[in-house]
Amino acid sequence: MKTQIRRLIGDDPSTRVYFSRQELTEKIAVGMRGMDIPECAPECPVLDALLKIPGVNGVEVHPYHVVVARVPVYEWDEIEPSVLQLLTSFNMGEGRLEEVSE
Repeated sequence: MKTQIRRLIGDDPSTRVYFSRQELTEKIAVGMRGMDIPECAPECPVLDALLKIPGVNGVEVHPYHVVVARVPVYEWDEIEPSVLQLLTSFNMGEGRLEEVSE
């Protein structure tokens, strides 16, 4: 079985990148919690759902990856299970995670 979700943890501890085998959006969508910027956030269910996760401050959704930024007072272990559950649902129930470090 192919890995469906791959995580990249870079140098910035408040940001993680998650790659998907399934296309998540047709157009890039960017949003921040509490901001309504329609020109940056076209209709995108993945963006909307990720921004509803407590502790998520900003999201960029690209066709095959998302960049998630957290609020510094939250830890990734509080946020990541919800992010993975959401991405798993968009990957047809296949939620295996593979970690990649820079």
